[in-house]
Amino acid sequence: MNLVSALKDTLTPAVISRIAEQTKESPDKVQASLASLHSVFLAGFMKRSSNDTGALLLYKPIEKGGFDGSILDQPDSLLKTTDQFNKLVTQGSSMVSQLLPDKKSPIASLVAQHNKVRNSSAFNLQGIAATLVMHVLGKAVASKKLDAAGLALLLTEQKEALVEATPPAFFERMVDMLGISNLMNIGYVQVVDEEQGRTTPIQKSEKPFLQPPDLSNNNPIKIPMKWIIVGVVGILVVFA
Repeated sequence: MNLVSALKDTLTPAVISRIAEQTKESPDKVQASLASLHSVFLAGFMKRSSNDTGALLLYKPIEKGGFDGSILDQPDSLLKTTDQFNKLVTQGSSMVSQLLPDKKSPIASLVAQHNKVRNSSAFNLQGIAATLVMHVLGKAVASKKLDAAGLALLLTEQKEALVEATPPAFFERMVDMLGISNLMNIGYVQVVDEEQGRTTPIQKSEKPFLQPPDLSNNNPIKIPMKWIIVGVVGILVVFA
C-alpha cells in the first residue's frame, strides 16, 4: 500500500478550499504546506515506530478507535465550520505532542519558512495534516488487519515513495530537523525464525560441557563398592 498516494488523495480541491478559508492562506500555499507536512509525519512516524515501544505508541490511538479512516470519505464535510476545523486541529496536535513531542515547534517553523505561510497557520495546518495521516494509517490497519509491528513495517516500506514525492530542498531540511542521518537506515526490522516463523531467543545449555561434582552434604560422592574392595586389597598387598 502506497501511503504517500493515499495521503495525496485526501487533498481534494474541496478540502484545500475549506482549509484556505479557515487559515486565510492561499489554496496553493495550503496544498504545498499539507504535502510537506505529510512527508514530515511519514518520516517522523517511521522513525518513532522503529522499535517495539514506539510502534505500540503509534498503534494505540488507532486501536482505541480514535482514527478509523471514517473522515476520509468526505473530509471537506468536517471542515465547514470553524468549530469543526478547530476540532480536527486539536485532535492532530495532540498526536504530534504525543508522538513527536520535541518536534512540534520545529515542524511548524520549517513548514512556515519553506512554504511562506504564517506561523499560526503552520500550527493549524500541522494539526490538520496529522489528523489526516492518522486516519490514513487507521484505514490501512483496519483493511489489512495490522498489529503494531505490521503498521511499523508498512511505514518502513514507504521510504522510496517518500523520497520521490518530497522536493529535495525540503527533504534535506526535513531529515535534519527530525534527526535522521539516513532515511534508508531507519524503520522497523522484524527478526523472524525461519523454521517457526517467530522470534526465538537464544537459550543457554541446561548442562554445561564441564560440570564439577557437587561436593555439598546434600549430594555426597558415591563410589561403587567394587572399587572400595580393590583399593583395600591394594593397600594390604603393599604393607604385606
